[in-house]
Amino acid sequence: MYKILFLSIILLFNSCGKKPGIISSKEYGKFYTEGIKEKKWVAITFDDGPKPEVLDKILNALKKENIKATFFVVGMNMKLYPKYAKKYLVNGHEIGNHTYSHRNYYLLEKNKNDYEIENILLQELEDGATVINEITGIRPVFMRMPNGYISPIVKKVAKERKHIIINWTFGCDWHDNKTKDELIKKYLKTIEPGMILIFHEKKITADVLPVIIKGIKAKGFEIVPLRQILGFQKAEYRG
Repeated sequence: MYKILFLSIILLFNSCGKKPGIISSKEYGKFYTEGIKEKKWVAITFDDGPKPEVLDKILNALKKENIKATFFVVGMNMKLYPKYAKKYLVNGHEIGNHTYSHRNYYLLEKNKNDYEIENILLQELEDGATVINEITGIRPVFMRMPNGYISPIVKKVAKERKHIIINWTFGCDWHDNKTKDELIKKYLKTIEPGMILIFHEKKITADVLPVIIKGIKAKGFEIVPLRQILGFQKAEYRG
């Protein structure tokens, strides 16, 4: 569908003995909630950005600890704040598609038939990818549905749009009744090899992130890029 100038998604060696090679198109439409468990690796992801009021603080916390994260961005927000959107790549982070307008698909499935939902999602993912491409020059392979919604339709559309679906192993920062101390304890208590952690671009998250990062490292874990914990070396189109 798209004229691809460059695509390089190469499998890493890992402790399971996989050989490196160009990833098969069979990966498109697959669904992940965790990664490689043979190493003490954890990946950090963020949803719903860019949010100018907190993004710099989050990026500074990651930079201070030399951590690369994955940001699942909303197309509308990218369009509103292109200057901030470019900061993700400038700082060496990955970008994922979080659809264009972050619609609630749990509500949609109560009011729309499968055909309508499929067409809505096709357009939402395409519009999101287009905005990301216009601003950054890439088309992300990773996608995450709003609210973690998953269904056969999502997998079908993801495959058509050449996306790999990423949910998460643990996250809780969207609960507004949590205090900073509660968030820190919740995240650190759950840490295990292969986990994909979800955060959001929120003030409370920006405040607790440095403490959580230090706590993860204190447990002997390395925070690695999402592509690495899944066994991919690169995960983006250029052009």
